[in-house]
Amino acid sequence: PNTNRNRDTVCVSNYLDYQNWDILDSFTFNNGGNDQVVSIAPWTLNEFIVFMRHSIFYVNTGVGRYATGDALSTDCFIKTLVTDVGCIAKRSVVQANGGVMFLSDNGIYAMNPTQVGTNESMRLLTNAQPISAPIDDIIKRINRNYAHRSVGIYWDNRYYLAIPIDGSSTNNAVVIYNFILNAWESVDTYPAGIDVFNFVIAKKNDQRRLYIIRSEEHTSE
Repeated sequence: PNTNRNRDTVCVSNYLDYQNWDILDSFTFNNGGNDQVVSIAPWTLNEFIVFMRHSIFYVNTGVGRYATGDALSTDCFIKTLVTDVGCIAKRSVVQANGGVMFLSDNGIYAMNPTQVGTNESMRLLTNAQPISAPIDDIIKRINRNYAHRSVGIYWDNRYYLAIPIDGSSTNNAVVIYNFILNAWESVDTYPAGIDVFNFVIAKKNDQRRLYIIRSEEHTSE
């Protein structure tokens, strides 16, 4: 509605008809608040979370929207979750272990619902310390000018997050959180010239594995 750089509105397609969009089926957040939408993540049932650069919102699209072409329900609503924590990197937002992980200016947070249909656990976000508190020395080394390039993935009961540290403009380190141990498992760094542009899961020898994609083409003889 304004510019491509300052997005503050999320549009919702018709139910079971993703190519049909109604002008009224949209949600505008923090209009005029010098904020912008960074990422959207599914939550529970007909609910989703909108991560903005400096705040987080919760959206419920209502009930009864189950016919093709149905408009948004009259009982849909928006709730402000926090206004002092936002998301710094779109691709850091990952559904993991039944919740959502993301990177903010203050560190890495984990959001988990306590009951389907409620968002009470998310209200405590501002009072809880980031899950990255034990590795805060590493978080403080992130190059803030390129933190938006950070990318995460959930794999093998772990949250992998690639980040640019020590002045790097590319993701030259990966921090790994183990949900079984409920602790940070390792901080992996790479030699100059090797970076993590993205993660991808693919099969090799009938086994699913996690791979790293570099930002530059690499060939070997």
